[in-house]
Amino acid sequence: MNWIISNQVFLGALSSVILAVLTAILLILNYIYVRSSWKMMKTMEADVRFRITPVLNVSVTLSVAKPEIVGFTIIIEPTNAPVRLMGGKLKLFSSSTEHFEAAEYELKNQSAVIPLGDRWDCQDSVKIPSRAALTWFLEVTYSDVAEVYLHTERRDSEHPKRTFVTNYKY
Repeated sequence: MNWIISNQVFLGALSSVILAVLTAILLILNYIYVRSSWKMMKTMEADVRFRITPVLNVSVTLSVAKPEIVGFTIIIEPTNAPVRLMGGKLKLFSSSTEHFEAAEYELKNQSAVIPLGDRWDCQDSVKIPSRAALTWFLEVTYSDVAEVYLHTERRDSEHPKRTFVTNYKY
């Protein structure tokens, strides 16, 4: 007991050094824990992003170049997650009082992955009498990148912002 009383300054300095070393060890362990948690969070976020149901922004623009040739542009861009485009069809209808005609176009580049922030576009033309009013119907089949669900989205010229989506489990 006398030794403790006689060496109070030394013991105070020793306890301060031990406290500093333990604090440094605690900071290092905390850094390792935070870094590993951050890496795990990024991995989980990437996994969730690849499994989330994609929402598409789709636009169709028609243009009449020649009397019987109708040009079109289809733009598909994901808004919340990458998407794997599986295929689709664009159907054009020309109707008048005398007759009704239709043309169909298959979307190419099947199984193309569209990253978030990018877009897929297609420009082509089909032969259809365009003297009458033109309407269109677009059906796009796509999936999330992990291919957990298959989605079929349908839009038409009367309601281009309204979508009808059907989900299928692989």
